[in-house]
Amino acid sequence: MSNNKIRLIPLGYLACRKILERLEIFKDLVRHNSPYGGYIGKEFARPLEELITENIPPGRMYDILEQHINQLIPLVHRDLFYARISLGATRGEAGSEAERHYDMILQFFEFIRDGGGNVYNMVIGALDQGIGYYKAKKHQAFWDIFNPVSWIAFILRIPLIIIQKTGLVIDEKGASWILKIYGLIIRALILLILAFLATKLGVSIPWNVLFK
Repeated sequence: MSNNKIRLIPLGYLACRKILERLEIFKDLVRHNSPYGGYIGKEFARPLEELITENIPPGRMYDILEQHINQLIPLVHRDLFYARISLGATRGEAGSEAERHYDMILQFFEFIRDGGGNVYNMVIGALDQGIGYYKAKKHQAFWDIFNPVSWIAFILRIPLIIIQKTGLVIDEKGASWILKIYGLIIRALILLILAFLATKLGVSIPWNVLFK
């Protein structure tokens, strides 16, 4: 997972809603792509005409369907990675030459081809877990809009937002160091503010005790 950028800041309401829309679209495309696509897609997914809006030449529907799934795979994989959804799968007898390991999303077509019809349930299950995660995050983010403490936290996170946007942090080790250093800086600033307020109020601070 070292090629996945680490998120330094929590998602907002609009970001969660966008991710949920993407996961739901991918889930419907997967259903249409199943061996029982004619039935599963019709009964449980939105029509392909709604999911794929461009004009499709006659006889090209399956190719266009695969194309749309491929375009979403890296984004969906990133979304599920951030949600810490397990995407590893093993097929074949353990320890044998037939044993193979897959990433259910990054190797979607290979996994489906080698695993048979029942593997669709595994992919759909992983997507449902991600959808549940981001629904909870969206609900929390909505109420954070009305929480003044959340706005203060947002202001304090602005430097982290800038770092995130620059793409400088790409792994867990780098993110951990940045968060630790930033946490120390914030604590130091809070102590300075409290010391300033105490001085203005005439309160004596026992520095020798605090740093003993």
